[in-house]
Amino acid sequence: DFKHRVQDELELATADALAHFADTVANKIAPFETNLVCDGLGNGKSAGEDHIKNEFLKYAGDEMRARIHALFLLVQTAELHPTEWREARVTTIYKNKGDAGDWSNQRYITVTSAICKAYERVWDLRLRRVYDQPGSPLRWSSTQGGFRLGRGCPEQCYLLYQAIRARFALGLSTPVGFVDLWKAFPSSSRETLLHRLAQAGKGPVASPPKQS
Repeated sequence: DFKHRVQDELELATADALAHFADTVANKIAPFETNLVCDGLGNGKSAGEDHIKNEFLKYAGDEMRARIHALFLLVQTAELHPTEWREARVTTIYKNKGDAGDWSNQRYITVTSAICKAYERVWDLRLRRVYDQPGSPLRWSSTQGGFRLGRGCPEQCYLLYQAIRARFALGLSTPVGFVDLWKAFPSSSRETLLHRLAQAGKGPVASPPKQS
C-alpha cells in the first residue's frame, strides 16, 4: 500500500542525501532565522493554551527576541520539546450540512502554541531550502506543486485542463486518474521518519520501524 511504498522510498535514500540532510539539521539556528520567522507571523491569530499570541513574538524587542532565540537553541541542542508545546486548544466548526450534533459533520481546528509554531517554521524553511536547492540529492521533483513556496496545485490543474482541451480539439481522448491521498498524510509513519533522522546523525534515538 501507499504507506509501505513511502517506507521503501525512505530506505532507498542515498548516503549523499543523508549527509546533505544531516548538515542541514546539525547547523545551529542562527539569529536571522529566528527574526525572519517572527517578523513573518500573521496578526489576529488565536493563541494556544499558553495564551501567547503571534504579536508577542512579532513585535518583541531585541532583548525578548534574544531570549526567544536562546529558547530555540536550547530546544535544538537538547532535542527535547517543552511539554507545554504538546498542549493545544481544540474547537469545532459546523460544516453546514447534516445533523449539527453529529461529530462527523464538524470540522476540528487545533490551535497550538505560537512559540512552538514559530520554532517549527524555522525548520520548515530550512527543509524547503534543501529540497529547492539545485543539485541537492533531496531536490523536489519538477512536478511537485503542493507544499512549495511560489507554487501551487491550481497551476497544475490549469496545465492539466489545457492539455486535455488541446487533445480534445484534436479529437483525442485523454484517460485521467484522480487519486485522493488525504488519508496518507496523517498516517505517515513517524517511526520511519524518526529512524531516518537518527541515521542522519541528528535526531532522537529511534528503533527501526516495525514491518507489518
